[in-house]
Order: sequence, then structure tokens, then C-alpha cells
Amino acid sequence: MIRLRPTPVVCALVACLAGCEWADHPDLPLPASTEWHLLDGGTLRARDLHGRPWVIALWVPGCHVCQREAPHLEALRREYAPAGVGFLALSLEPDEALVREGARKMGLGLPLAVTREETLGPLGVGAVPSVAWVDASGMVRTAATGERSLGFLRRHTEALLAPRPAP
Repeated sequence: MIRLRPTPVVCALVACLAGCEWADHPDLPLPASTEWHLLDGGTLRARDLHGRPWVIALWVPGCHVCQREAPHLEALRREYAPAGVGFLALSLEPDEALVREGARKMGLGLPLAVTREETLGPLGVGAVPSVAWVDASGMVRTAATGERSLGFLRRHTEALLAPRPAP
């Protein structure tokens, strides 16, 4: 039998990876055809996002991870909306009554929308829950799938507000 002894370097790497919260930096422009149905009426189109940064949370009612993350998103909204950041809770569930009830149960006060088209790919994510950070020019700068801490959400929102270095 072969016995492997973990070295200090391997232990440090495993400890770091276990506590890391990873995000992708897709730098994707939202397709001009992107549009989402707002539950308070109207439609939000890709062009409507231009002019200010946005934090878009993708979720579905009944998702336990989404429920745990909702208070973090609310805290983020209260902190950054006064600075001009737009927030949207975008549900992949098409039944508006289920979306409203799910948001109420979760205490989610972000503006609500549903999507009726492919949304995960254009936002650079693969599942729910996910969060996408869209800059004022309509580019998806950062995207993360899975449950994230408030600190993680804050860091990426701050990065969205920071000026981008010239190429």
C-alpha cells in the first residue's frame, strides 16, 4: 500500500481552494436583443442598462441556496443603490405568481423580472443562483455561479464601480 503524506504546500493549496470564492471575468457584451419582463410592468432591454452599473441576480423560487443568499443581495442593494448601482432579481421561473411569492418569502426587495429567453449564456453563467456584474457600457465584467458571501458580492460590486484601466 502506498501512503501519501501531504506536504505543507499541498495543505496550504487545499485550504486556500476550499475557502476561495471564484468568479469568471467573461467581458461579454449583452446581446442587443436581450430583454426581460419586469413584474411591476414594462420590459428591461440591454440598452436600458447602459449608463450605470448593474448587479443582476439569477434565481428561482424554491432554491434553498438562493434563499440563503437573498439577505446578502438585499444588504448589497441598500449599500450600493444610493451610489447609482442598478439591481435586478431575474428569475428563470416564468410563472409570475410563483416568482412574486418566492421573492416575498425570501424577503427579496430587488426589482423583479422574469426571462423568457436564453439568459445564462449571455450573462456568462451556467446555473442558479448566479450573479452577474454589468458595467455602465453594457458589458458583463464578472459573473459567479453558486452561493457567495456578502464580502465577495461587495468586492465585485466595488470593482464594478472602479474605473477600468486604459488598454
